[in-house]
Amino acid sequence: MGIHLRQRKGNAGKVSLYLDIYHKGKRWYEYLDIFIADTKKLSKEDKDKLALAESIRTQREYAMILDKQGGGIPNKKLKDGDFIAYHIEIGKGKKSRQWGGATKALTDFVNGHPVTFPEVTVKWLLDFQKFLLGRVSNNTALFYMLTLSYSLSRAERDGVIARNPFTMIRKEDRLKMRKTLPKYLTLDELRQLANAQTKVKPEVRAAFLFSCFSGLRWGDMSVLRWSQMKQVTTGDGEGYTALELQIRKTDTPLTVPLPVQAMKILNEQRELQKDGKDFVFPWCSDKPEARIRNKEANVMLKTWAKDAGLAKRLHFHMARHTFATMTLEHGAELYTVSKLLGHSKITTTTIYAKVVDDMKKKAVMGLPTL
Repeated sequence: MGIHLRQRKGNAGKVSLYLDIYHKGKRWYEYLDIFIADTKKLSKEDKDKLALAESIRTQREYAMILDKQGGGIPNKKLKDGDFIAYHIEIGKGKKSRQWGGATKALTDFVNGHPVTFPEVTVKWLLDFQKFLLGRVSNNTALFYMLTLSYSLSRAERDGVIARNPFTMIRKEDRLKMRKTLPKYLTLDELRQLANAQTKVKPEVRAAFLFSCFSGLRWGDMSVLRWSQMKQVTTGDGEGYTALELQIRKTDTPLTVPLPVQAMKILNEQRELQKDGKDFVFPWCSDKPEARIRNKEANVMLKTWAKDAGLAKRLHFHMARHTFATMTLEHGAELYTVSKLLGHSKITTTTIYAKVVDDMKKKAVMGLPTL
């Protein structure tokens, strides 16, 4: 088994980087689509490209070692291998945004260069933690650090390192979870959004506003069907429309009565749809991976907020926070809001009560003096 990084001269004074691979009696080449200048003295950019190519080579070598051993304990040679490549390999197949974000931050921190396991010390981890705090929130940085601890614990179990250096970080130096109040929009800010001139896709705007008045998560809203609308008649003969759905996150049934504004949005959507599709928001449900559309929608929401002159960084889950705070602010009981959100425990909903209490305190403190 062997993987070597090779160079091949091309046109226009460029050199192509590729891998020369020999494994299980077969030899082949993998062209990396990375090019550097054909010169002895390399620029910083070309040096970074070489480091990136070497990191890819290390990744491939690590994968082959696992393949050779049937996925068992890695070869001791990995101790001098690239921890970054090891971390990326372990993360393959993990769909969590936390892992993806941590990997991106990690590769930015090392600037594409490989890092051997002996180099991953307590000081190195604390330097990375400091780097994270300069670009993400405290809690996000904590989650990212925990993904590294997971990889290092795995390396310890696999016999690559004697001890996970993360466990040697002093307690006072470790990040701690901070309680934060959820971000939400006021009714005035919703009006500001609704009235803004923007080129953002109308369906995305409608879906966001609908979630603000129904409390649905992206996962439930994106696959919402017209067939889930049910007419309900009360004891006094009055009627209203409600959604009946199975919450995808918890797999529990939920019935959500729809207020006037939510119904207005639905009626506008129905008018726009001429193809008879069952999905209420067909663009949102158009990809097999809902995560892809969710990411695209969040980018559009930030553009929409900017066009509306809002300083807040919009994301789709903010609609759910907005629904919770609005219903509490307008007199709903905490237990009722908990049921409308589909929370299994009322303690999950109490965070919104704290938001409303904070709003009340600010309102009182803002009263004029005599």
